[in-house]
Amino acid sequence: MAPTWVRNVGAGILLARLAMLTPLNAVHAESPIDFEGEYVIDTAGVLSATQIDDIQADLDALFERTGQSLHVAVVRTFESPADGPGWANKTALESNLNDDSILFAIAVDGRNYAYSVAEDFPLSTRSIDEIISRDVVPELRNSDWGGAVEAFANSTAEELERGFPFVPVAI
Repeated sequence: MAPTWVRNVGAGILLARLAMLTPLNAVHAESPIDFEGEYVIDTAGVLSATQIDDIQADLDALFERTGQSLHVAVVRTFESPADGPGWANKTALESNLNDDSILFAIAVDGRNYAYSVAEDFPLSTRSIDEIISRDVVPELRNSDWGGAVEAFANSTAEELERGFPFVPVAI
């Protein structure tokens, strides 16, 4: 997977960087991870078992509807690199995600998000940014991490389906 770019959001990059300098956050900082075949990783411990099951169902539906897979990481903060874009790209590479995959990561303490997609992923970064600003950011503002992931999965599936032409099949 050759990641293109990702974007951060939060109270502000300066505030996020200052928050990462505190000793408490340094304890919870996350280096890029390897999904090792998993689709949802919550090292921050903010998702309930029910939320994880619901998210997994949404990820399965996304794949069934579009053939694209979504991997989700919920961590305390991004580290090594500390910026969300670098972290997401490094995680995607270390996890050997393929060109049909998208990685969506949330750093709950830093109040940041990032995503990573292959250069030839069927959705443009502009479309992904629109999905995030319209459907995901409101959930993030409410600290509804599970709701943010579900909104991202469902809206991504809808947007991908719009891009695929419908061809009726005669029986």
